[in-house]
Amino acid sequence: MNEKIYIGYALDQNIRSQCSSGGVATALIKYLIEKGRIKGAWLAKYEKNLKHKMYFVNKAEDVIKYRGSVYCPVDFSPVWQFINNNDEKVAIVGLPCNFRALGDRPGIFKIGLFCGGVTDIRVLEYLTMRKKIKPEDVLNLGYREGGWLNRKIVATLKNKKEVLLEKKASFFSRCLANFCFGGSSFLNSCNLCRDHRASQADIALGDAWLPEIMNKDSIGTNLIIVRTEKGAQLLNQAVRDRVIKLFLVGPDDLARSQGKIQVKRFFQFMNKHFPFKFVFALYCFYYPMSKIWEKIRKY
Repeated sequence: MNEKIYIGYALDQNIRSQCSSGGVATALIKYLIEKGRIKGAWLAKYEKNLKHKMYFVNKAEDVIKYRGSVYCPVDFSPVWQFINNNDEKVAIVGLPCNFRALGDRPGIFKIGLFCGGVTDIRVLEYLTMRKKIKPEDVLNLGYREGGWLNRKIVATLKNKKEVLLEKKASFFSRCLANFCFGGSSFLNSCNLCRDHRASQADIALGDAWLPEIMNKDSIGTNLIIVRTEKGAQLLNQAVRDRVIKLFLVGPDDLARSQGKIQVKRFFQFMNKHFPFKFVFALYCFYYPMSKIWEKIRKY
């Protein structure tokens, strides 16, 4: 089928306000379970000791508990064990690499998430160590707290205290972080991956990083690519039943919204293979040479 591109969001304001972007993934999973079209869904959630895994959710009211993106490796083994021993109809929310490994399997509805790279768990270990937090004391991690445009990493401890681990980092600070982590804060396999938009999914979801949207929307809006007939049918039914709201857009809007992924991947590659030279070049770019010489003279 001809792929179609939309921007949209969940019409349930409770879902939309609590989710990472527009809440479309959460709304669709809840809708599928309520309509009895799937037995349940595999969703990612924090487990323990800074690790995450996939959990099977079969109650519509529980789906909201698994809201939000996970920017760290997730144990996918429970999903493999399930699909190899069952032929139940289920939905899976996963990354492009998950679905490339999964292949085309009947009875599985695949909701893919745009991905610019999976953060190495060492980054979480560093962030918690910096705040003098023991991994075993972390009850939950939120990666997109503070609203759609004010992204923060927040750890909820077993004593119910919430600790801010990291605010939205600037581009330059991210490059310095990559340098500190041996050239890349992402998994090595991510440096070789070219599938950023979940090409094997039925529906692919990302953030609608468009100026005209961001200037007037602080709650969140998804960018959606419909890749299969199965995905198109679900979206049409969800729109008709007033579960989600969609607006048709074009390839140019997709490029404007997600084009920075390719730029970021180039910087990751350079920082991985030429870390010192690259960070120094960035430093020179951000700070005029006159200021650099002033600092040198002070020493």
